Amino acid sequence: MAKNVKGVIFLDYARMIKKYKHLDWDKHLEPEDREILSQMILPSQWYPLESYQRMGVAVFHEFANEDVELVRAWGRTSMDEMLKVYKTLVEEGEPLRTIEKFKILRSRFFDFEGLEIDPQPGNRVKVKVDLAFEGVAEEAYALQTLGGFERLLELSGAKNIGHKFHKKAWEGDEETIIDLSWE
Repeated sequence: MAKNVKGVIFLDYARMIKKYKHLDWDKHLEPEDREILSQMILPSQWYPLESYQRMGVAVFHEFANEDVELVRAWGRTSMDEMLKVYKTLVEEGEPLRTIEKFKILRSRFFDFEGLEIDPQPGNRVKVKVDLAFEGVAEEAYALQTLGGFERLLELSGAKNIGHKFHKKAWEGDEETIIDLSWE
């Protein structure tokens, strides 16, 4: 069964690709991706996960020049953009509650799971990222996700935020697992 994402998730990639026309997007995109980009992206409409993946890879290669820290920063910035719409997502002084609320919100944007959040003892959560991406797409999405979670934690009042990748699908593991901690 085909997997889909909501247009609200597509918007950042579409805006970037349309804005930076001088970059060589075509070597990463398929005709169906170009067809999607030729239309208005509607935030509430479903779009194919494969197109989302190819656009993300294109942005990683062409715009970010494969700079993983830039991708992580983009995740932080994307979260700031999301918070302009979902203003009540962050609960001051409640990092875990904020993450739980994000999990619920995120489920509205994907028609499949793809992300598991498992609270751990202390101020920790284990995040399993599984979008069935491969290689660089998996790495880029994991880093973007990490940046978004770091920003959520920071805005909710968490201090000394740390992370560790326990597994990395882009390096051959069956899944990607990130352990996040904070004070």
